[in-house]
Amino acid sequence: SMILSTKLVDLPAPGITGFVNVCGDLVVSLYLNKINSNLPVSNSSYQSTPGVYYFFHLSAAMDTLIYSTYFGANDANCHSHGTANVIDTNGIIWASSCLSMVKDSLQGTPGSYCSKSLSTGSYSDFFSAKFDMEVLPAKPLAKAVIPDTVCAKADVYFYNQSKNAYSYIWHFGDGDTSHAKNPVHSYDTPGYYRLKLEAYNPYSCRPVDSLVKTVFVDTNEIFSSFASVDTSCIGNTVHFYNTSRNSITTLWDYGDGTSSTTFHGQHVYAAGGQYLVKLISNNPDFCNKTDTAFRLLTIDTTGPRANFTIPYTVACADKPQQFTNTTARGVSYQWSFGDGATSFVSNPTHIYTTGGKHTIRLIATNAKLCNPVDTAYDTIEILPPLQFDLADSFICGGNEPVEWGIKLTHVNSNPTYSWGPANAIISGGGQPVAIVDPRIATKYYITVTDTIPGSCAHQRSDTAVLTIVDYPDSVVATSNSPVCEGDALLLKGTTSSNIPFLKYSWEGPGSYMASGQNAGREAIAMNQAGKYILAISNQGCISYADADVVVKPKPKIETGSNSPVWTGKELKLTLTTDKQLDSFYWTGPMGFYSTEQYPVLKPVVLEMEGSYALRAWHDGCLSGDITLVKVSEVDSHYLRIYPNPSSGNFYVEGKGYHEQEIKMLIVNSIGQKLYNASVNTEKKHFKHHITMPPISDGVYIIWVLMDGEYKGLTFTVLSD
Repeated sequence: SMILSTKLVDLPAPGITGFVNVCGDLVVSLYLNKINSNLPVSNSSYQSTPGVYYFFHLSAAMDTLIYSTYFGANDANCHSHGTANVIDTNGIIWASSCLSMVKDSLQGTPGSYCSKSLSTGSYSDFFSAKFDMEVLPAKPLAKAVIPDTVCAKADVYFYNQSKNAYSYIWHFGDGDTSHAKNPVHSYDTPGYYRLKLEAYNPYSCRPVDSLVKTVFVDTNEIFSSFASVDTSCIGNTVHFYNTSRNSITTLWDYGDGTSSTTFHGQHVYAAGGQYLVKLISNNPDFCNKTDTAFRLLTIDTTGPRANFTIPYTVACADKPQQFTNTTARGVSYQWSFGDGATSFVSNPTHIYTTGGKHTIRLIATNAKLCNPVDTAYDTIEILPPLQFDLADSFICGGNEPVEWGIKLTHVNSNPTYSWGPANAIISGGGQPVAIVDPRIATKYYITVTDTIPGSCAHQRSDTAVLTIVDYPDSVVATSNSPVCEGDALLLKGTTSSNIPFLKYSWEGPGSYMASGQNAGREAIAMNQAGKYILAISNQGCISYADADVVVKPKPKIETGSNSPVWTGKELKLTLTTDKQLDSFYWTGPMGFYSTEQYPVLKPVVLEMEGSYALRAWHDGCLSGDITLVKVSEVDSHYLRIYPNPSSGNFYVEGKGYHEQEIKMLIVNSIGQKLYNASVNTEKKHFKHHITMPPISDGVYIIWVLMDGEYKGLTFTVLSD
């Protein structure tokens, strides 16, 4: 049936070539063979006067003449001996004709191969032309590089390869869109997404084309991470511990131009500074393939830089002094105030009770630094007041006069002293040391006056008691000597005095010190023999005694045997020693015991396997040792092959020590695997039938994994 038709031209036998473009429009080239034809031309036509060619562009509905033009000369005698027209997809007309017409009626464009006729005749010519009909642009073609699988939360790059398009809309399937030509997008949730690309050309008869593809968003990704210290020192080995997931290859970049591919990294830095360490993890089977972890490492060369300040360089005793710590990088601190006192706080307060110049020392420590310890010093002068002490004292076991004095700690002038009671002072009543009579009084007091001219006066009093203390009587020290080397030494002290709260102390060889009435050593050594001294104290009044301790050496014993032994054979137990032994006692499995020095057990059975212990004596001192004996059953395991395996049909038979799965592998001389199998033992025995194609000449090895180790059987095949 007729779809569309229209009247074109009314010409005798025109030469016609046509083309339908993507919009359905008709593009036509006509050879007219007629002069003065009255055909319509466009306002923008290339040639409005009649010519031998007529080009026109008709809409798809055949209701609009989009473009038309004449081309060529208007010659009544012109006719074509042959013509050929072609129109390509871009609306370019290619026309060639052999014409009978006035020479040079049609001329070529300037710069063409031949712009003027080369014909020797005056009325014939050959002409070729190329003409652009300015057809509407072709429809857009949507095309892009879109991956099949991407990672969740990872940037996905889309590469647009569309043609004939001026704008784009990407629909990513998760509600997001983009007008970028080559967008970057990430998906938050795994799953399948229908992605669509729309390419637009508003100047085309078909302004839009689309491409649809399904993208899978996966969570199967690798994760690169590692652990290390934050700070280290020059010359130290820094260890980097790989904690990545799902990676199969790693690359360490240590930040100083060096790298490695080991799983865990380690490196020694030659210079201080900060280094950005990278771990690049790779797995081509995962959606993100590569991931990189970073960590900033400091290679330190400095110390804590200890420093502090004090409020005064001269201060008074009994007044708190505040020390301010200004250390730059300390973690822990140790203060020494020059008077024996210490502190471990950062900013301590200290009260001096003694006068003089004191050197203050601050030790700052930071174990994470390369120079972990630094020390700072300063000096303070303390002006103390009068200080003395009259301490309670005692006299041991008598009624004789006693010299008793005060401990004068500090005085700034010439002090005066006054002792009491006066009737008990024999001499020295105005001195810091007096002779007193304990038969008259046991409680005394003293008053000291110290005047500092132009400053202040100090007067202080103190009271103390003089106690008469008895010596412990009849002190005796005993022990369990002689003792064997390594045995316990027992010490015991006694006295006939029935005095409560006595204190017992012991001293002995090897810097031995102990307290208590009963003492000793758990395992005495040879060099700890000698004199042990007992001191019994009654409030400082001490009586002494001693005990001589003798230590006898123990023999050094090492046992052995002819293990391993086979069942049915002899088991020979042996020993070596550094002493002449007095007696022996062996024990072992199956209730075995013997007093012989070198026992022999026969015949050996499997139950005799185990530990054999020896106890032996020298001069009353006991030593011992244990030896382990292994018993194997005769011919308990074997491995063999039969018959000749060259035919490829043979058996491998063997016996192990226990039930197990036997694995076997046959390889040739260059390591190629020809056969492998697994077989379970029954009563520790296996027999495996192997069938293979005939084996070529060469050397072969049958490897058998049995009893936890590989055993090899080698055979050679030679042709007759």
